[in-house]
Amino acid sequence: MKAAASSPRAKPPAAEASRPTKAAVSKTRAKPPAARASPRAKSPAAPRATKSPAAEAVGKLRRNDGIRSEELLETALALFSSVSFADVTVQDIARRVGITHSLIYYYYESKEKLFHAAVLHAIDRVMEQYNKVTAEHRDPIDLLNDWFEINIAMSGPLRSVVRIMIEYSDRDPKRASPSVQRVIRQFYDFERRTIADSIRRGVAAGRFTCADPERLAIFVSRGIDGVFYGHLVRKDADIATEMKELRAILWRLLDYKPR
Repeated sequence: MKAAASSPRAKPPAAEASRPTKAAVSKTRAKPPAARASPRAKSPAAPRATKSPAAEAVGKLRRNDGIRSEELLETALALFSSVSFADVTVQDIARRVGITHSLIYYYYESKEKLFHAAVLHAIDRVMEQYNKVTAEHRDPIDLLNDWFEINIAMSGPLRSVVRIMIEYSDRDPKRASPSVQRVIRQFYDFERRTIADSIRRGVAAGRFTCADPERLAIFVSRGIDGVFYGHLVRKDADIATEMKELRAILWRLLDYKPR
């Protein structure tokens, strides 16, 4: 669209062109160019809460969000950890939650993906508590003490994690989920690294004696697994007692005498 042509300015008669009045000057004085309107400064967006790798993986498996999705994962976890994957049906989960089985497919494409999401959800719950423990302590002895205590306090969810991991490890590798395998590796890497770093700090402070913190951390991590695996086989095993015994073994190996 073309701009309309400006009309030529009418010139005043010669008799009136002598000295312009103040009013004329004020009208014809060039006005400073209007400052270009700067875009409104946007207040910095609040940082998004970062999701854990497990929570992100669950989000990718889920087809839709909804208020029942969390309850669905909790129920699926309880059923998958009590009986085998093959023995749990979508209808079983739906009845336990109190919804129709078609609503489950609204959230998850298949029972397989729901199972993967339940594994990830279980690990995420445990990792959240582990992260809190590591954030609360600078002292390596306090951290290791609480590491055993959190495993005792969370023995219920951890039993579900161990049971469901056994079920998952026995499955056909072709049906394994790369995201689940990655999160399981991250889970054990985090545990091993936390224990090894605590041992190193204790050695540096002259409170522990250990030639190979990495190897001892692997031993402790496998020992914690052994407590939970053993509880699945021997129903009379007491997790709290055996966890405390494992901690006592660690203190002896580190040549540390608790006060």
